Amino acid sequence: MAANLVHLGGLPANSSIDGTYQGFVTVNNLRLTPQMMAMAAATLANGGINPVSGERVLSYRLVRYVLTTMMTAGLYDGSGRWAYTVGMPAKSGVAGGLLVVAPGVGGFATVSEPLDLQGNSARGLAFFSGLAHKFPFLHSFTPGAGSDPNLALTPVQGCHLTSMTVEQEPGEYAPE
Repeated sequence: MAANLVHLGGLPANSSIDGTYQGFVTVNNLRLTPQMMAMAAATLANGGINPVSGERVLSYRLVRYVLTTMMTAGLYDGSGRWAYTVGMPAKSGVAGGLLVVAPGVGGFATVSEPLDLQGNSARGLAFFSGLAHKFPFLHSFTPGAGSDPNLALTPVQGCHLTSMTVEQEPGEYAPE
């Protein structure tokens, strides 16, 4: 893969194929908790500033690139449908992790199997689809998106959304 990237100009010509491969393997073997994933998502949602420490850890430019890539390719072949129906940048992992960013509002993460046919967490997709359906301002392409972060789920609504999520089958993430 690294050799193809060098050949196609995706990496500088002097790139180390071994180093690129080792970087790929290292990144794909990170052990992240949902809390760590949510903190990363919250940092992206906060324009690159860690919401706990207040430290800038990513430039605005990098945040823009990362969120754009997440929106267009973060869920593999399911990215287009997700962008249209849910409208929040997201990245899934093969272990069932799903990291979702609501720019200017917050960052979220779930870890759950089973995976759908595109390799994304079916329950995670269902949960965030329900969240976006309940709070339309979370959709990035809604006029005034991110403008009402003071809304919150009541405990009853949260329990309903969670139980709805648990009942989802792979590939079924459209809200009721």
